[in-house]
Amino acid sequence: MTYQPLTVNTTRKQTIIYVFAIETIGIDIGGTLDIAGTGTFEFYGVQLEHCLSEQLPPAANFTRIPFNDLGNSSRKRFIQVALTIDTRGNPVIFTPIIDSTNYAAQTITTNRKETVIYVFNFDAVGIMIGGILDIVTPNTNFEFYGIDLTQSITEKLPAVANFTHIPYTNLGNGSRKRFIQFAFVIDTFGQNVVFTPAIDGTTFPAQVINTARKQTVIHVFATEAIGIEVGGVLDSLITDAKFEFYGIELSECISEKLPPVAKYFKIPCNNFGTASRKRVRTIPLVIDTRGGTVTFTPIVDGVTFPSSTHVTNDKRTVLHFFETDAFGIDYCGILTSATDFEYYGFGGSNGTTGLPESVEVLPVAKKFDQLGPLELRRFGRIYKARARVVATGTSMTYNLIVDCVSVATGTWQTDVNCDQILDISFPKFIMGEVVRLELKSTTEFHRMYAEVLCRLTGNDTDNTWIKVK
Repeated sequence: MTYQPLTVNTTRKQTIIYVFAIETIGIDIGGTLDIAGTGTFEFYGVQLEHCLSEQLPPAANFTRIPFNDLGNSSRKRFIQVALTIDTRGNPVIFTPIIDSTNYAAQTITTNRKETVIYVFNFDAVGIMIGGILDIVTPNTNFEFYGIDLTQSITEKLPAVANFTHIPYTNLGNGSRKRFIQFAFVIDTFGQNVVFTPAIDGTTFPAQVINTARKQTVIHVFATEAIGIEVGGVLDSLITDAKFEFYGIELSECISEKLPPVAKYFKIPCNNFGTASRKRVRTIPLVIDTRGGTVTFTPIVDGVTFPSSTHVTNDKRTVLHFFETDAFGIDYCGILTSATDFEYYGFGGSNGTTGLPESVEVLPVAKKFDQLGPLELRRFGRIYKARARVVATGTSMTYNLIVDCVSVATGTWQTDVNCDQILDISFPKFIMGEVVRLELKSTTEFHRMYAEVLCRLTGNDTDNTWIKVK
């Protein structure tokens, strides 16, 4: 085809650029140089390095698209194939092929370079995909630019196998667990596959599995299964029968995470939910000594008490009995053994943090306390006061205040750690409207309750004991 000529006039050696004004497509390019009138010219040659904006693929009337496994040998679930093609207005038939199986063909017609998407309308699974492009009308052709498979699959399936060892896992910790099930996802293609679970190197009864699709299979342990790591083996019963193993799901595989094993364990101090002193007589311990002998040594407020020994063959609650008075706020302990044991915690009515068996819980200790204030209407009278206390020192003082004025003071002699009642008799005719009594000691003391003997009003004829806070 001849294109619009260009007139050139130069006075020296010069490079002339001819620009096509319309879309120009072809295979071969050439031209003629002709002088207008008389004269001569010198031609140095042509430069075609930048003459193309695009090199088009060769025209064809049949093309086999090579098979492609997308970089791996696993099966894939295909949903589409994208082709870039210019059929030049002619119908072209595209037939996709997956693992040598031809799928339904599609007729394509374009008038330019265009991306055409072939969509699979049913499940299409295989390893490799390719296809065929073929003309419908004889003596026509098309230009095929290539395929794009980056969005062609929805799922990459696992590699096929007839034997798989499921690696051991400790579920992220080194403690023993009580396993109840083992869940995994598999497609056996309708063939029998044997699953044999293993815990810490010990195999458990096997299970035969048969699925016709990708499916979650749950193996349930029929006997007690305790250990640190769990794994297994999948083995096909038929030679060369393949299956696809997708992985394991162990989030629900245990009923109990057992505590770490130890030979020495320092039980942290515990005040059992109250800062008060307690007289504890029995401490329950939840423990599995695993057949060994474990020694428990209690410590109360830093003081060591006589120990006890315990032997169990599984998780049990054992009792430590105090044979002397244990009177304190914080209870700790030490567990020791020559063999491994598992300690679960203090036992009690509220579980592992429950209060142990005690005979007395004292109020929180104080060094300064107050009874009242008590309102005595119309100038009532106060005669006596008494308080039940447990003191840790040998003396306490009191101060009676009536209407913000101290009217009586004194000292009690106390017995250390003895539950006792202290009485005060006040001088006669102590009268007022608001009365309070201060208790003080250089060492801590516990006050259980207090009461005063008084006449509430000036008209009362009987004296009354009234408990005060």
